[in-house]
Amino acid sequence: MSTEEIIYPELSAETIESQAEKLLREFREDTKRNELPVPVEVIAEQYLGYEIEILDDELFSDPDYLGGIIFDKNLIQVNAAVERHEGRYSFTLAHEIGHHVLHRDIYLKNKDVDTDGGMCRETGEKPVIEKQADRFAAALLMPSAAVADVIDSIDDAVDTK
Repeated sequence: MSTEEIIYPELSAETIESQAEKLLREFREDTKRNELPVPVEVIAEQYLGYEIEILDDELFSDPDYLGGIIFDKNLIQVNAAVERHEGRYSFTLAHEIGHHVLHRDIYLKNKDVDTDGGMCRETGEKPVIEKQADRFAAALLMPSAAVADVIDSIDDAVDTK
């Protein structure tokens, strides 16, 4: 059964964002790390146990393939072209972490024995699970509390003038 054949549940934006907040809260509690920007590389490698592999061959010689996650091997693969752009690299890692949190258990439960246990991200028209992972990535990289604090500080700075 391919990724496209597996039926994933519809998830509301609130559900996806709460899952990102939960992961970040647990990471911060367990590691005592509370820095911004959110250290997605540390979360992927040290907290979730994934190896990150930067590739520019085979599938990743095509710039439309940005990243992928192979659950069975605890491996996140990132296109080498993405690594050169810090924001895109962080978003790609956060996106793959989103697949780990939102889709891993469903995928592993329903995959064929002979598949590699992974998902791959490319540009173009996105299936629902890719949109969900994007939403998760945005929520993980821009925690709502941190965004609210920045907005409040801007409001406070404007009010004092």
